[in-house]
Amino acid sequence: MKRWRIQHSLSSYRFITKGQSRSITVYFNPTNATNKSVSWSSSDPSVATVSNGVITANSQGIATIIVRGADGRQARVSVTVR
Repeated sequence: MKRWRIQHSLSSYRFITKGQSRSITVYFNPTNATNKSVSWSSSDPSVATVSNGVITANSQGIATIIVRGADGRQARVSVTVR
């Protein structure tokens, strides 16, 4: 059974300034999981986009970044763009 968690480089308040980028890394547990593919999405791309784990702040607001594993599990992190 594959279990995984999301580890991110954002502060505990998850604030990003417009124009900045931040990275999110997914760590798998166990580390030898056979399928480590994930997909990324944003609840509001006008506020923040995400590509390959890199969040780009586009405009002020709040967006939820979602990472989904091949098995359907997901993790979320909320970001506030100032």
